[in-house]
Amino acid sequence: MTKRRAVHKTCALYHRVSTRDQNPTAAARALRKHAKLLGLRVVLYADEVASSRANRPELERVMAAARKHTVDAIIVWKLDRFGRSMLDVLTRIRELETLGVRFIASTQGIDVQPDGGAASKYFLNTLAAAAEFERELIVERTHLGLEHARRRGVRLGRPSKRLDMEKIRDMRAQHRSWDDIAAELGVGRDTVRRAVERDAKLLAQSSGLPSSPALRAFVERGQAAQRAVDAILAEPQPSRVPQ
Repeated sequence: MTKRRAVHKTCALYHRVSTRDQNPTAAARALRKHAKLLGLRVVLYADEVASSRANRPELERVMAAARKHTVDAIIVWKLDRFGRSMLDVLTRIRELETLGVRFIASTQGIDVQPDGGAASKYFLNTLAAAAEFERELIVERTHLGLEHARRRGVRLGRPSKRLDMEKIRDMRAQHRSWDDIAAELGVGRDTVRRAVERDAKLLAQSSGLPSSPALRAFVERGQAAQRAVDAILAEPQPSRVPQ
């Protein structure tokens, strides 16, 4: 009887070391032993300590190897070591499936074949349902947290930066560009323009001027002309010398 050769020849091992792990070296030995039982040759081993950082350079190194087709399978210790959430794990496994790379969680009996067998499809559908449930819980908790914060009077969103409108008016009077003003104040160009527009509306409301920029400019020119005429009329007239 001939011995059946494994379809996949090479594999990468990935292990995220948890603070609860008493002996991470034992996990590494177990992963190598599992790969040998499956007839896979280990060409890449990567591990990293769990942290709150979003990036996982060693995991990305393993995924890069899969994208380059330098490995035929990826073996992890447990499913939760392969991502930060169910959705993250599902996204990665589906990418591996697309790349034709086998995914194995050695301690949980999970083996997702790239050919899309019935067992693999069942597992992915179950994982997708769990990921959707997890996402809905996160959304619900977020909404509850925001509502609770609003009831306590917490102001949500990024705090707005107070701008010196007097300074902005002086710089605009000096014909300085929006970009120049924004750079000096340390804010975005659109932020300055919106602040000027709000300031102009407030001034218009307090002075009775129309809110439209074109109409306001027209009225302001008319008022300026009227003030000039009033100033001329207010000047003392030269006395007329009798003939």
